[in-house]
Amino acid sequence: MTAERTVPSTGVPPRDHGSSPVSVMPPRDTAGGLRLSGPRPSARPASPVPLLLADAAAALLGTLALSGTQRHSLLVVLLIATSLLLRPRGGRPPVPGLLEELPAVCGRVAVAWLAPAALWAAYRPEHALSAGTVLTGLVLQSAGGGAQREAVHGRRRAALRRHPHAALV
Repeated sequence: MTAERTVPSTGVPPRDHGSSPVSVMPPRDTAGGLRLSGPRPSARPASPVPLLLADAAAALLGTLALSGTQRHSLLVVLLIATSLLLRPRGGRPPVPGLLEELPAVCGRVAVAWLAPAALWAAYRPEHALSAGTVLTGLVLQSAGGGAQREAVHGRRRAALRRHPHAALV
């Protein structure tokens, strides 16, 4: 755009519209009818408890892969504690999808099964976990954890749809 198009020529008088080209509504008092909304309260962060319960239930589901002689209380506690300690902390999108979260869940579950299995084999070599047991537990816990985490995130997405927040686009 050139200056000739933006600056009115000196020979033509400017048009008078009678008002400013920018329209701003003045704030009215509460008796006038128009009430300006105040600042909305900030949204509460999502509670970590449902995901913690989902991960604990998935770890319990994974321990079903242990046979009767391997189902020692110390090993079960070690598997569940390792699973819960490897949970992600913050910095995530509020409601990720299942496919976004599945690789991380499977990686955490693999570490949660392989590390205790190695410790258990060092502690009790006669009751070491077989590869089939570890893989079965890994698959059970990954599937259960993914399904339960998706259920928690689905409920959160439904709550966000019921109570949308304003957005400036």
